[in-house]
Amino acid sequence: MQEALFGLVGVVLGGMIGIVGQLVSIHLENKKWKKEKLIEDLRIKKHNLENKYAEALPEVRKSLDAEYINAEVALDMIHYFPENVQDAFRTLMNPLEHNTGTKRSNYFKLISEVKKSLNNIDAEIKEKIEN
Repeated sequence: MQEALFGLVGVVLGGMIGIVGQLVSIHLENKKWKKEKLIEDLRIKKHNLENKYAEALPEVRKSLDAEYINAEVALDMIHYFPENVQDAFRTLMNPLEHNTGTKRSNYFKLISEVKKSLNNIDAEIKEKIEN
């Protein structure tokens, strides 16, 4: 009778160890999946920003000479882009700064902020990959 009881306890313990092993495996796979999904989402975000920048920046450049900007592009710049890019765009479109040198300087600042925003996403992706 004791042998049967020990056998039963052994089977139960073995089953519990197997379940714990499965739970640990599921947990680790879930963490890996979340990390991969986050990296994929960041890459998609970067790709979408690059596309939006490719559409908006030529229009912004045209607006420097034409003294007006397409409203859709302006709203995209103000609402969809990162804060640093929005601030640089607002500075560029400031009606008090009409001289050509200041406009060019502010346009280069806008381009610089665009590049920084893309580099920030790259750095975030790199950080997620390394951790």
